[in-house]
Amino acid sequence: MPLNANIRAAQAVVSSRQRLQKGLSRDASNVIRKPLSIRDAERQYKGSHKSSIARIVKKLEEAKTADFSLVPEPNKGRPRLLSDSEEEAIICFIIWMQKSGLPASKGEIEDAANTIRSRRDAAAQPVSKMWYSRFRDDHPELDTSILKSKEAARYEYEEAGVEETKQWFKRLSEVITRYGIGASECWNADQAGIRVGILRERSFKEIFEEGFTAAHIIAGFEKSGIFPPTEVPA
Repeated sequence: MPLNANIRAAQAVVSSRQRLQKGLSRDASNVIRKPLSIRDAERQYKGSHKSSIARIVKKLEEAKTADFSLVPEPNKGRPRLLSDSEEEAIICFIIWMQKSGLPASKGEIEDAANTIRSRRDAAAQPVSKMWYSRFRDDHPELDTSILKSKEAARYEYEEAGVEETKQWFKRLSEVITRYGIGASECWNADQAGIRVGILRERSFKEIFEEGFTAAHIIAGFEKSGIFPPTEVPA
């Protein structure tokens, strides 16, 4: 069962749309009022979330009712791995991660689902490889929140082709040969954004909103496999 705040917000949106269709949505000056938007409903009903409201609105409109209790139950199939409230918790986690500037990755979302399941049942099995795809299909409104920047960059790269990459590695090979650069002097590096904060007991985190600048952590590995690097190259 979705959170009550989301249900009330969705019902208010559908009711306002129905009133408009029946010609009942007018003010004292007989001017037609716009129906309640999902964004405005989110602001009016504390604790609700836009993506969840939109999903419930879709169910209500498909059932042609503004009363969530009248929405028919879906046909019973395979038992669901997560309840509605548990999925709501994961949606909130995804939205929070996106707003914090560190969008949740596929692995982090799967870990969240496994954590919730293990807390309910210590013997619960991890979610299957197909669970993430089904979760995204059930919540298309989360696509922009789930996709990390590196995934988006990969899509752009695949569309552009590989010719530029081949040329880059060709030039790199020429430089390595020209200067006699060894394997221990070749490094693979990556960077990741970080959040500034202080970790305390019981996982309490305090985030400072000012007085800091953005930073990146760069991790490097020698091509020869030595890590951490030694003072004398291998």
